[in-house]
Amino acid sequence: VETVKKKVKKTNVPVSEVVYGALAAVDVQKAVEKEFEMALQDRVMEETKEKKNAVEAYVYDMRNK
Repeated sequence: VETVKKKVKKTNVPVSEVVYGALAAVDVQKAVEKEFEMALQDRVMEETKEKKNAVEAYVYDMRNK
């Protein structure tokens, strides 16, 4: 049985990506900045909570002596 080789031709097909309903680059940048600010606020709140907890622990420790 003789096998016949198939010819393969490769061609580049240009593809353009279009996303409907996506945010504009400016809006995305604003959202990223806002997210960064919110993360900073979260970090400050967490540090404040930890400091208050440390003060409370110190007060209880001093009270028990």
